[in-house]
Amino acid sequence: MERRNLLDQVSGLAFGAAVDPQWLLSLFPSVESTGTRRVGLADVVAIEQATDTYVRQDYATGSGPVRDGAVFHLRAVLPLLNAQISDEVRPRLMIATARLAMVTGWMSFDVLQHDAARQLWVIGLGLARGCAHPLGSDLAIYLLHDMAHQALQVGHPDEALKLVHIGEAAAVGPHPVSASTASALSGILASAHAARGDTRACERALHQAQEQFASIDPQASPPWGGYSTIGLAANQGGVHYALARAERDTLAASRAVPLLRHAVDGLDPSYGVPRALNLAALAGAHALTGDVDTAVTVGHQAVDAITALHSPRAYQRLHVLHTVLEPMHTSPGVAELRDRLSIT
Repeated sequence: MERRNLLDQVSGLAFGAAVDPQWLLSLFPSVESTGTRRVGLADVVAIEQATDTYVRQDYATGSGPVRDGAVFHLRAVLPLLNAQISDEVRPRLMIATARLAMVTGWMSFDVLQHDAARQLWVIGLGLARGCAHPLGSDLAIYLLHDMAHQALQVGHPDEALKLVHIGEAAAVGPHPVSASTASALSGILASAHAARGDTRACERALHQAQEQFASIDPQASPPWGGYSTIGLAANQGGVHYALARAERDTLAASRAVPLLRHAVDGLDPSYGVPRALNLAALAGAHALTGDVDTAVTVGHQAVDAITALHSPRAYQRLHVLHTVLEPMHTSPGVAELRDRLSIT
C-alpha cells in the first residue's frame, strides 16, 4: 500500500466509512469468500486464543518464526466474515478478526515487511470500525497507534503526527476509548514530537499520557496494548532518549536512564523483545550522560539479548547505538562494542 494513499484511506475508515467485506477480502487476493459454513462462538474463541499465542511469541522471541503462519491463519479466518453466523456472535467474530489482523500487522512490522504491515492494519481498521462490538472504536484507535509507531520507525514523524491526530479526532462515539489506549496514543504523540525536535510539545504529550495512565481501570482495559507502569516507563524513557540524541542533551539523557532501567528490570524472559529494545536504549542514554563505562557494559548486554531474538526490527536499535557511540570511539571499550554493533 503506497504511503501517499494511506492517510486518505485510513482517515475514511477511522471516521466510519462503510466497508464492503468483499473489499477487505480483495486485499488478500488468494482469499475466497464462503457463504455456507456456519460459524459459532467456539470458532471465535479459537481465533482469540490463537491470537493470544501469537502475541506471547512476539513478546518473547520476536515474530520471525511465526509471522507467516499467523498471516496464513488470517487468510483462513477472513472468509468467515461471509459465513452463516448469528447476530449475537458476529460482532465478536469481527473484533477477533480485526485483532488478529492488527497482530499480524505488528509481526510484519517486526520482520520489516512494512507494506504488508500497513495492508494488514487497514484490514483491521476496516473491521474494527465496521463492527457493532463495544471495543470496536478502541481497537481502531490502537491500530492508528501502531501505524504511527511504524511511521516513526521508518523516519516519517510528520505522518505519525497525522495518524495520531486522526486517532484523537475519531475517538468519539457511544463507546469511549479506554484510558490505556488514550495514554498509549499520547505516548506515540510525544515520540513524534521528540523526533521532530519539538521539546515543548513533547513534554505536553508526556504529561497527557501520564494523566490518562493514572485513570486506567485494569478491569476495564482491552486485551491489546498491555499498557502497564513498565510500558509507561519504557515509552517515556524512550522519548527522553530521542530528545537526548537529537541535541546530545545530557539532561534529557539523565531523565531517560532511570525510566529505561525500570523498564529493563521489570521485564521477565517472557518479554524478551521489549527488554532487549530497552537495553539498547539504556546503553545509549548512559553514553549521552557521559557514563561511558556503564554504556559499554549495558551495550554488550543489549547485543547479547538482541542477537538471541528473531526480531529484525530490534537490530535497528543496535544501529542507533552504534551512531550514538561514534563520538566516543576513542574511549576504553567503545571501539570493541562498536565492532560488535557493526556486524549485527
